[in-house]
Amino acid sequence: MANKTEGKREISRRDFIASSVAGAFILTAKLGATAEAQSAKQFLPPQKEAVEAAQLGTWLRIGTDESVTMAIGASEMGQGTMTGLAMLLAEDLMVDWTKVKVESNRASPSYGNPLYNSQMTVGSGSIRGYYLPLRKAGATARDMLIAAAAQVWNVSPTACSAANGRVSNSVNNEFLTYGQLASLAAQMPVPANPVLVPDAALRYIGKDAARFDIPAKIDGSAIYGMDVRLPDMVYAAVKHCPTFGGTL
Repeated sequence: MANKTEGKREISRRDFIASSVAGAFILTAKLGATAEAQSAKQFLPPQKEAVEAAQLGTWLRIGTDESVTMAIGASEMGQGTMTGLAMLLAEDLMVDWTKVKVESNRASPSYGNPLYNSQMTVGSGSIRGYYLPLRKAGATARDMLIAAAAQVWNVSPTACSAANGRVSNSVNNEFLTYGQLASLAAQMPVPANPVLVPDAALRYIGKDAARFDIPAKIDGSAIYGMDVRLPDMVYAAVKHCPTFGGTL
């Protein structure tokens, strides 16, 4: 687990692991540190789990209820960002991408797109910027879940494989779900170079898919910026000169 320190600090591979609380596996995918990267805890959306981390990251939570939740720093504006990023993560995590719940993180430099070193959503940058980081995040979590299962069964990780949100082994043909392995997986060493699914075996990337955001936009349940109301909320508008080329 990452140790908190005062001010800025170096990011280690071990910092990938944020915490394991109430049986939930919380993984921070390192996307590249910036000089101003500080503890991300203050920027995280309210959750039941206590999360501690200190790096630019895409967050992955696997609960004992088999839920898989990822939080992204990009915006969904009808271009399919949430769907595309969920597919990237699910590809190497070996889960059904439609079962991945996507949450938007709060605005913070800690969640900036590594392509721009800023939290921007523009020019197809979400896919280009997060493509490898999210795939590596999924592969990292997958290998840690496999390592956890191998420890439970006392077999070699090479005898185990992951698919459809669970790990099975060729020794006794048993399997354990990701939710069952979550807490133990959070204690496993973080692999330095997880192997990605080869191009010939890709299940989701490059395939057509129904977007996550469409149903809510159709039935009116989608929440837009103009829908947000907060306590003591104030409003502002840009005041323009009424004539072209004039001044206020």
